Amino acid sequence: MNDFTKNIFEVNAEALLFQWQQASTRWLLPKFLGQNKIVKTLRPFSKTGKINKSTIESQLQTLIAYQKEQDLINENESKYAKTLDFLWNNGNGDWKTIAHICEKSLIINNLLHQITEDPGQLNNTRYTIAELLKEGSSTFQNFKGKVFVHFYALTQEQEKLEQELSSLLSINFNQELSQTTNHTAFWQQNAEVWLQNLDLLRDWSSWNRIKEETIKMGLLPVVETYSNGMLPTNEVLSSFKKSIFKCLAEHIIAKEPGLAIFNGKLFEAKIKKFKEQSKYFEALTKAELFAKLASHLPSFSQEASTSSEIGILQRAIRNNGRGLAIRKLFDLIPNLLPRMCPCMLMSPISVAQYFEVDKTKFDLIIFDEASQMPTCEAVGAIARGQNVIVVGDPKQMPPTNFFSSNHFDEENADKEDLESILDDCLALSIPSKHLLWHYRSKHESLIAFSNSNYYENKLLTFPSPDNRATKVTNQYVPGYYDRGKTRQNHFEAKAVVAEIIKRLSNPKLAQKSIGIVTFSSVQQNIIEDLLNEEFKKNPELEKTATDAQEPVFVKNLENVQGDERDVILFSVGYGPDKEGKLYLNFGPLNREGGWRRLNVAISRARYEMTVFSTLRSDQIDISRTSSEALPELKPFCNIPKMEWQPFHKNKGLVQPPKNRLKKR
Repeated sequence: MNDFTKNIFEVNAEALLFQWQQASTRWLLPKFLGQNKIVKTLRPFSKTGKINKSTIESQLQTLIAYQKEQDLINENESKYAKTLDFLWNNGNGDWKTIAHICEKSLIINNLLHQITEDPGQLNNTRYTIAELLKEGSSTFQNFKGKVFVHFYALTQEQEKLEQELSSLLSINFNQELSQTTNHTAFWQQNAEVWLQNLDLLRDWSSWNRIKEETIKMGLLPVVETYSNGMLPTNEVLSSFKKSIFKCLAEHIIAKEPGLAIFNGKLFEAKIKKFKEQSKYFEALTKAELFAKLASHLPSFSQEASTSSEIGILQRAIRNNGRGLAIRKLFDLIPNLLPRMCPCMLMSPISVAQYFEVDKTKFDLIIFDEASQMPTCEAVGAIARGQNVIVVGDPKQMPPTNFFSSNHFDEENADKEDLESILDDCLALSIPSKHLLWHYRSKHESLIAFSNSNYYENKLLTFPSPDNRATKVTNQYVPGYYDRGKTRQNHFEAKAVVAEIIKRLSNPKLAQKSIGIVTFSSVQQNIIEDLLNEEFKKNPELEKTATDAQEPVFVKNLENVQGDERDVILFSVGYGPDKEGKLYLNFGPLNREGGWRRLNVAISRARYEMTVFSTLRSDQIDISRTSSEALPELKPFCNIPKMEWQPFHKNKGLVQPPKNRLKKR
């Protein structure tokens, strides 16, 4: 618009633009005449007397915008005159200066908003500044200029000091503070703390040096997290290891296609579905088995002749078996009995007592826990069957024979029975199958000792998620063993009962079943007595202990075989007496095969085992005893709570289960 005089603003630009656009749409001659008419209208306002037709439309649009702004100014003239004061100059003010002042005012307002962060305080601050400036900027500078200059000088000095401290002590003055924290007050308080702790300056310098070295090693995230106080000092190493292991795991998973596409949720869903299907299949199998067995039962609703087997059984039931022994009854119903009771659970003595050896023949005889079955007691049952399966572990409990004589015919040694029917079967090389999968222990440390010492590391176990932490711990109990009188250890018994009460009182710990194993029956008795006393004081705990799916049990070495619990509490009982003397008489452990009893005791736990003992491992002098079990008991009296790795006493580290499984 610089090519036109000021009078151009009085032209009706909108009408001229409309006429120009209408003429532009016509054919040649009307278009030429119409546009020339508009050119003639605008030529008197041109400073040069020349009009460029190519720019007329854009110039008219610009003129329209100017006119609209002028109309807006005219409408608010009184408001602008009051606000701008002398800058208004009757509507002829310097608009560039006014625009510059407005921009600076907005910047000042934004800065005040960032400083105050409070609308009320912002308004008060703006009012105060306006009052200081109402007499003019020169007056304001005369009265407050020195304050601003001094403030600026102090700010520069503060920045210089911060740079020096940052260079010397690696202090980060640019760290973000909370919105309510005063920056100057915060660093002033820190400076006072530094002044009071100048003696720790060497440690701070060492920390900075170590921090720089750590950052150079590529561990900046660790340093930043720790420096910001987001990581406690005692968790730095464990957190670092966790991050390393996570990165390694992600790297390995990414390289293995099978692991890369693995989805935990889908896998868990498959496991859940498998469990449901397996449970359903078990229920169907039971129903099918019941139906098949029930279909073989004869009908008792119809009358049967008194001479038939059904009649004999009905008559015996009606007269409650008077005058008819069970053995005789079984002989009279040889065909009916297997149809009614196809599977019978009996002891060898009961088999010999109720069945004739030359008549009844079971299809299959199964001995469970055969390591505890003397051959002489098993022969009678074997004679009454056509096939036999002997199930047992030769590394576990032998037959209990505390009160039997140990007569041995040396002249006919080849005809003497071995210790159990299982030993005789193994000696005869009867076809055998070893069950190598270990199902009970949910953590390798619970079975590692038995696996390496008794099973030559042949048991197949699976690594646990927390594999480096042992679940077998020792709790030393100050006290002594009452060897001369009760032959009990009251101190251990109290400690065991206290642990039981603690677990039963905790809803989370109470979810795991508990079993107590002792080395002697007298120690078992005292624990039972103390536990019953506690239950009398708190019947709710007794209900928790007895009503659980697996109630709390207290047993000794001789009768614990076959039992298992989530948590096993082990009371050694034996130890130094009141005078501190230790007699290496540990009851069943000193007898031949005591190591087998120890193997049974230490393999009952699913999740954890705690050994309570007034005996320390350094007190056991294995050179003073010929017992095989005592040297193996020694480690259990000094098990530290530390990282664990499966170890073989002769071959070093146990071979990883993955490699062992591949070989098998």
